[in-house]
Amino acid sequence: MPKSNSWIIKVGGSLAGDAALPACLAAIQTRFAKSIIVPGGGRFVAPTQDLQARWGFSDDAAHVMAILGMAQYGWMLSALAPSIKRAIGLAALDSRATSKVWIPTFADIETMHELPANWRVSADSIALWVAQYVGSAGLILLKSAPPKKKTNDVAQLVETRFIDSHFAQLLSRVSVAAHWLTQAQLLAREPTTLEASLSAQRIA
Repeated sequence: MPKSNSWIIKVGGSLAGDAALPACLAAIQTRFAKSIIVPGGGRFVAPTQDLQARWGFSDDAAHVMAILGMAQYGWMLSALAPSIKRAIGLAALDSRATSKVWIPTFADIETMHELPANWRVSADSIALWVAQYVGSAGLILLKSAPPKKKTNDVAQLVETRFIDSHFAQLLSRVSVAAHWLTQAQLLAREPTTLEASLSAQRIA
């Protein structure tokens, strides 16, 4: 796929029930003329973990179920911000994107076969994989709160579960600049350039 100048913005599942979510979606459209939103998991994925613990079905099945949970969140995000177009499947993502919400499909799961099909992978690693896939300008992980430890060291961010445990390994293999950003920083009334105004913290 040709290199894209769209930012990949993973909207954390922890924001799904937050009153600020619509404002965050509006801010993404305002601050990033071209962006591809990757939905997180959060409460859309948690039932899969609970049911797997109850019934003991495979990680492969849970992986598919979790990604379909992300798709549900994506549909909700697009419903809250109708001006953001849906990109149903990876094939609908291209360098001409303005603002889109990616809705993952069964076919996408096959395309992402190189990612481990277990709980080491969350929407964080999936968003990083998508950023590499489209040749993105960079990745932003939009979080509800900063990490428990004040650090941008990827190993420590994994240790505190701020990002998933596969993220560090994947980041070492891809040519994508990865950042994290809190909703408070996104919504701050500041200039629109990423480095200066949003105070996005680059993941080492």
